[in-house]
Amino acid sequence: MIYPLRRIVPFFFICSVILRAGTVNFSGKSLNTLTYNGNESVTLVEFASKLNGKWAWVPEKKKAVLVYNDQRYIFTANNRTVVIGEEGAVHLPLEIGWDGTNIYIPVTVLDGIFKVTPSEVKPSEEIEIEKIYLSGADPTTIEIVASGPISCEVKEMSSTSVNLKIPVGSRVKQISASGLVSSASLTNSNKKTTIELKLSKPCKVSSKGIPNGVEITFTSTASETVVTQPQARKKLLIVVDPGHGGKDPGAIGKKGTKESEMVLDVSKRLKKLLEAQGHTVLLTREEDKHVPLADRTKFANQKKADLFLSIHFNANNSSSPNGFETYFLGSHRLEYAKNVALRENASLKYDIGEKAYDPDEVLNDIIATLLTNKFQKESEELAGCIQDASVAKTGFANRGLNQAGFYVLKGCSMPAVLVEGGFLSNPSEEAKIRESSYRQKVAEGIAGGVSKYVNTL
Repeated sequence: MIYPLRRIVPFFFICSVILRAGTVNFSGKSLNTLTYNGNESVTLVEFASKLNGKWAWVPEKKKAVLVYNDQRYIFTANNRTVVIGEEGAVHLPLEIGWDGTNIYIPVTVLDGIFKVTPSEVKPSEEIEIEKIYLSGADPTTIEIVASGPISCEVKEMSSTSVNLKIPVGSRVKQISASGLVSSASLTNSNKKTTIELKLSKPCKVSSKGIPNGVEITFTSTASETVVTQPQARKKLLIVVDPGHGGKDPGAIGKKGTKESEMVLDVSKRLKKLLEAQGHTVLLTREEDKHVPLADRTKFANQKKADLFLSIHFNANNSSSPNGFETYFLGSHRLEYAKNVALRENASLKYDIGEKAYDPDEVLNDIIATLLTNKFQKESEELAGCIQDASVAKTGFANRGLNQAGFYVLKGCSMPAVLVEGGFLSNPSEEAKIRESSYRQKVAEGIAGGVSKYVNTL
């Protein structure tokens, strides 16, 4: 059955950057445009209402049907193929966007779909950033104004580091720091502009479109991120291992979110929280660099650590799996758990070379070492404490406690666990992971689990 789109589609919050872009003249009509996921776009609702089209939504297939100029067009959410008429189809260079509520048609593909060229749209190579303003103490606002409509990807690298990526050139060559922005650098290459901002305090970041530009506001959240930590009855030396790094990005979400960057941010937050409990905390890496898997365990053993925590975000070939899970070293009971271990163990390809890496041989070697693992029971208890506390703190689905053959846990001379804090392959979870507030919750959940475990010692 086909239902009108506005009556059937529920609202799902997906953190995509949607900015007001301007207008475009199409077939004699002026259409309002938005920037969605970096592309100036027209919503299907706007197109149909201005051009006297009729449309409907097929919810079970995530398809929209448009009748325009006596022709039927079928759009599939997050897909590049548009079916035209009974048998025809056009394959687009860009996806048809969907945020759970609206279908977005990129302006640049209107011609390919409807065979009508939109007018009065400046090619992106002709648009340049003309002015950049910084104003305010707290909050601090940066306004970027260009000669035409622009999109802007706002990427939070950490609570105090933000990158802005704008697919046009810039006449502005440098930016003076002001307010909460302690330093700013601008690079312009191949008519693409990247602005790197360092913030003096942890900040909440918000953005909105302005005429031919974008406005990004930074509001200090230092008071919000201060979480009182219970003093541990026993002070431990804890090694926190941010997974992947450098030439090994780990999982990469559909929006380009790199696991290696996200887990480093979580690990630094976790370090502060555990230190506030009275523990001594060391990181296996403090920047985006490659550290061989064997060296991570070796580092923890050399430092005679009491606990080893390896931090990761998950991925799957399907976008459906979701939730939080914690692992300890053990023989896998579920095929799914084995696959997670195989994915994480694949980082060995960066250490020994792809041709030398045999996933089954590595897994068999790990399983063989389990007979000498003196800390399996303690690792399971630690993993259970972290899983319970993290699910309660983040609100993510509880995928439970699992065991599998993770190379990075092999040979640890202390209780050791591997945390998977959500799925970058799941669009809604990737959006959450990109939020600094969620990464803070992951850190707080793990810290809470460690506190609970330590109090049992």
